[in-house]
Amino acid sequence: MPAFYAQLASDRLLHFNGDQVPTFLQGQLTCDCLQVSESQSVQGALCSAQGRVVTDCRVLCLGDTHYALRLRSDLRDITHATLEKYAMFSRTQISERNDQWTLLGLWGEDAATVLRTIAGATPDGRDRCLTTDALVACQADDAGEAFEVLVTRAAISDVLAALAPQARECPEAHWQQNELRRGLVRTTAELSASHVPQVLNYDLAGLLNFRKGCYIGQEVVARLHYKGKSKRRCGIYSVAEAADLEAGATLAPEADGRAVGSVLRIIRAAGEPSLVLALITVADSELPLIVKDAGTHRPHLQPVPLPYSLRGSSEAS
Repeated sequence: MPAFYAQLASDRLLHFNGDQVPTFLQGQLTCDCLQVSESQSVQGALCSAQGRVVTDCRVLCLGDTHYALRLRSDLRDITHATLEKYAMFSRTQISERNDQWTLLGLWGEDAATVLRTIAGATPDGRDRCLTTDALVACQADDAGEAFEVLVTRAAISDVLAALAPQARECPEAHWQQNELRRGLVRTTAELSASHVPQVLNYDLAGLLNFRKGCYIGQEVVARLHYKGKSKRRCGIYSVAEAADLEAGATLAPEADGRAVGSVLRIIRAAGEPSLVLALITVADSELPLIVKDAGTHRPHLQPVPLPYSLRGSSEAS
């Protein structure tokens, strides 16, 4: 059964209402919010004035003047408070309404087929959306093998019942590993306001638009893009034994033991190797790594292929 789904308790929606919402969000986020419609979402980030990522998000249109940000649950309050300061100057209302939708991740080779049996069709490309009375489904990858699905409270029982015979339910950690393998680094509370978007690979993953105009922190982000290059980025690594591995551990190449990075996050999923998100020097990002000063038991980290090259640079899109 090459289709899987998970209920996403770690994600929530932050809702926006008003006829100026796209214009309002355009001045806050790193993505082009003027492109958003019921059939088109965009991924982006909210930065601090210092250009550090507060949260990543997906911007969705849920109705004529109803929009939402999909973001991490542990960052919804700070995102709400940050944007509320600017919303008072726009005809935009922000609310959490967290009981209206259930968020699902659906992935695998047969994910599109499963979605088609439930919704009658599928989105027609990455970040494209399919909207029905019961759900909104957004394609999360280029291949059409990963979808974010928002289901209304009234329809969730029927949707889960339809999914059960066609896809295997997994813990949320499996979806989070799928996100990393797709090259999407999610900003958690521990990472919030600590890194510029380029360090989190957001320019490579399509979360930055350098032609859209100004937004909070834009000057810092654009300066690095046009006049510099990030010497550190996020690498993804697979490790068979991660029981003793912790965030903050120093990483080194197996060959010479130089300190070249550190562990940011570990995602452990039952039956699968653990995935490690690491802050790493770009020049060393393709090397197998070990935990420095870990004694005789040193977890071995193998680089995971990503859909982009950490050594490359993004287009000024």
